[in-house]
Amino acid sequence: MRSATPQQACKAVTGSVDSPFSRYGGARLFGNLTCLSCLVQSPAYVLEYEQRRFRRDLHVRFHTSDPESEQIRTYLWPALLEGANGPCVHKAVVIT
Repeated sequence: MRSATPQQACKAVTGSVDSPFSRYGGARLFGNLTCLSCLVQSPAYVLEYEQRRFRRDLHVRFHTSDPESEQIRTYLWPALLEGANGPCVHKAVVIT
């Protein structure tokens, strides 16, 4: 299972924060604090977005998905795991 490094995860979160307040730095600060809180977890949280076989413990299907298919076509939102092989904190949203 390939997952994002903490640095990649922080860049993804802070890079995606877009709000009218970002010109004042508030959104960027919020994103940085969110990343910091994820990184200081022991074990650190990781994002999983590379798995290509549907697993009920890691994924939830988007409403337009084929409920019979086990093949993941794309991710709409990554899974959040507690450590590389740890339990799933939040399931990924996928299209099968």
